[in-house]
Amino acid sequence: MRKLIPLLVALYCSLNAHSQWGVKGGLNYFNITGSDIRKYIYGGHIGGIYDLKLSEKWYLQPELLFTSIGCKLQNDGLVLKGGHVNIYALELPVNFSFRPTITNKTKLLLDFGLYARCGLFGNKKYDYHNNPEVSDSPFDAYNRFDTGLNLGLGIQKNRYFGILSFQRGFSYADKGKNSYHQVFRLSIGYKF
Repeated sequence: MRKLIPLLVALYCSLNAHSQWGVKGGLNYFNITGSDIRKYIYGGHIGGIYDLKLSEKWYLQPELLFTSIGCKLQNDGLVLKGGHVNIYALELPVNFSFRPTITNKTKLLLDFGLYARCGLFGNKKYDYHNNPEVSDSPFDAYNRFDTGLNLGLGIQKNRYFGILSFQRGFSYADKGKNSYHQVFRLSIGYKF
C-alpha cells in the first residue's frame, strides 16, 4: 500500500502536466429518426472540454455540454398538422482523439467515442387537424436518458479549433422504441 500511493501521485502529476482545459460551442442540426414526419431542426451547444495527453498524437477528451435536441413534426395528412419536440440536456461525451501534425502549429483532429445525455427540461407541441394543439413535457413520450456514438473531424491551429461531428444514439429516443437521436454538430473552441 505504501508503494501504491507514491505511484498514484506520480501518475497524477505526469498526466496533469500534459492536460489542458478548453471551451467550445456551436450549432446542432438534429432529428429523431424513425418517421417521415420528423424533420431536422437547428439548435446549439456550449460547454467545457478537458484534454488528457496519452501519447504524442493520442488524447482522451471528456466534455461537459449543455445542448439541445429534438425534431420538427410535419403534416401527416391524417391526424397531425405539425409541431415540435425540444429537449435541453446535459451531455457527457468522452472521445479518443488522434491528432497528427499537418504543419508546425496545425493538427488534424480525428475523434471517436461515446456520449451519455440526460434531458433536463423541454417542451413538446402537437397541432392536430380536428383538435386544439397540445403542449406538455416531452418526457411523457420521449426518454430522458440517451447514449450513443460520437465521430468527429476537425482542425486545430495553435489554441483554436473547429470540428464537424456526428452523433447517433444507441438508446431509443421515444418510449415506443422505434427511433434514435441523430445530431450533426459544428463546433469552434479555444484551449487555455
